[in-house]
Amino acid sequence: MLFRSVRRLDPQLVLGATVEEVTVNAGAAVINTESATISDLFTAKEHDQSPQVTIYPSTWYQLTTLAGIQGGTYPPVADGEQASQQTQTFDGIPNDLQGIQSNNANFYEQVSATLFNAPAESPVPFELNQVTKRGSNSFHGKATYRIFDSLFDATGYFNTTKSPYLQHEWDLEAAGPIWKNRTFFYGGWFGQRIPLGTLYEASVPSNDWRNGLFSTTIIDPETGLPFANNQIPANRISSVALAVQNDYFPASNIANGTTVNNYEYHFPFNSDLYRGDWPIVRIDHTVSKNNSLFVRWMMRRTPYVLNNGLPDLIWTRMRHHQQWVAGDTHIISPAMVNNLRLGFSTDHIVDGQAEAGQTPPDGSKVLSNIGLQGANPSGLTGQGFPEI
Repeated sequence: MLFRSVRRLDPQLVLGATVEEVTVNAGAAVINTESATISDLFTAKEHDQSPQVTIYPSTWYQLTTLAGIQGGTYPPVADGEQASQQTQTFDGIPNDLQGIQSNNANFYEQVSATLFNAPAESPVPFELNQVTKRGSNSFHGKATYRIFDSLFDATGYFNTTKSPYLQHEWDLEAAGPIWKNRTFFYGGWFGQRIPLGTLYEASVPSNDWRNGLFSTTIIDPETGLPFANNQIPANRISSVALAVQNDYFPASNIANGTTVNNYEYHFPFNSDLYRGDWPIVRIDHTVSKNNSLFVRWMMRRTPYVLNNGLPDLIWTRMRHHQQWVAGDTHIISPAMVNNLRLGFSTDHIVDGQAEAGQTPPDGSKVLSNIGLQGANPSGLTGQGFPEI
C-alpha cells in the first residue's frame, strides 16, 4: 500500500553581503606566424576618442602610434621607406599626388594601414586604405568645436616677447536616409581658423654696416689698399645695395651685440595655413540586394600668406584640391563579385595672387626699384625677391 503526505517547510533566507569582483585577464598578443605582414586598423570611434592637435587633420598622424613609424616628417617614414614607397587610396581610388593634402581623418569610417609587406595588389611595401563614412536608415549628426591657445606656453628662449597663438576648429557632420532602405546621404564640413600671427627673428645689417664701417680690414678693389679706418666712403657704396637696405631691410631692434637674429617682428599670419575648409558629400544607393552604387565628392581649400624672411617680403599660395569617386558593387554569384571604381581629382595651386588683403612683391618691380640691371632679361613677372 502506498501512502503520500504533503509537508510545508518555511526556510529562513538571510541577505548576503554585497561583493564586488573585478576580473582582469591579460595575455600576450597573438603573433602572426603565417606571413611577415604588419598592419593595423583605425576606426572613426577611435579617432573621436583621441583627437589630434595639428593644423593638418590627416590620418598620417594616427600612424605614428604604430610600430615601425617614425614621425617628425610629412608624410611619416614607415619602416624606413619614404613617400616614394608609400601609397594611399581614398574609397578604393589611389591618389599619391596631392591626395595627401585632402586627407582628413574626420571623414573616414575606417583607415587600414599595411606597414610592411603589403599584399600583391599594392605596388609598394606601404599601403594606406581610407573608407569614408556613409549614411544609414537612422539620422545621425555631429557638431564639435575645439579651441587651442598659447595661454600656458612658455616664451621662446631667444624671444623678448611671447607671440599668442589661437586655433579654432569646427566639425559638422550629418547622415541619414533619403529613401528608406534604398538611398542614404552623408555630408560634412571641417573648418580651421588661425587668426593670430607668428613671432619671427631675422638677421639685418647693423648701423655700422649700413654706414660702411666694419671691424675687419676692407680692401679697396680699385687701389688694392685698405680703406681708411675700415670704412667704405659713402660715394663708393653701391646704389643698389643702398636701395635694398633702405627699402627692404629694417634697422635692428634687438641689442644683442651681434648681427645674428638682431631683429624681431610679429608677422600677422600663421607660420603655415591661416584657414582651411574641407567639405564632403557622399550618396549611397541600393539598386537591389546584389547591387549597390555610391558617389562621393571631397574638397580641400587652404589659402596661405607666408613669411619670406622680413616683414615686407611675403609670398602667397592658394591650394584648391577636389576629388570625385563613383563606385558600383555587383554580386554576380556567391563566388564572383564585380567591384568598379572610377575616380577623378584636380590639384589647383596658384602662387602670387592677393590673399587676405596681402599682395606679395613682384620680383620684376623689386629689380626696377633697386636699379639692378641684367637680372631679368626675359622680363618675367611674379612674386619673388632677388637672392642677395
